[in-house]
Order: sequence, then structure tokens, then C-alpha cells
Amino acid sequence: MVKITGEVSSQDIPDGMITYNFNTQLHKVTIQNNTELTYPVSGTYTYVLNRQSVLSMCQSTINVNNEGTYCFSQTGNSMSFDLSAVDGLKLDFER
Repeated sequence: MVKITGEVSSQDIPDGMITYNFNTQLHKVTIQNNTELTYPVSGTYTYVLNRQSVLSMCQSTINVNNEGTYCFSQTGNSMSFDLSAVDGLKLDFER
């Protein structure tokens, strides 16, 4: 993860301090948070990726651990989970 953007602030994350490892066969993601931030919480979680969005504002969605559905986009080595239109939260990733 490289950046967390919220309603009040934006936090750049140093390389490798928060990592997401996706197992696409088991639909599991392992999150390792080595920062003082309380979000995201380290652990292994299930996820559901929908290429046909259930939200009218985005083409694809992702839901991790049943904790909210985010707009999902991926281009090249970048990926984002975005629900900024609803709760102000956006997570940006780079490989």
C-alpha cells in the first residue's frame, strides 16, 4: 500500500510497511501492517471481487472480510479500493 486518503487527512505509506498478499485461488488476502496506524488490521481475510459492480458509481467492486464494498480498479502495477464518494476512504496500492 502506498497511500490512505480519508475525509480529514491523507497518509503516504513508506514502501513495504503495509502489504497485501492476494491468494486468488482461495479468495484470501493477508494484510501485514507494520505501522502505528490502526487501519488496516493485520490478518488473513476472505474477499469477493465482482467485475460487474453492485454499485452504480463503479465498474468493479471488492469486499474484504464483509466490512464494506469498495470500488475496485487495477491498471498496470496500480490498484485502488475507493469509497470516497460515500465515506471518504480510498486505499492506493503499487506492486
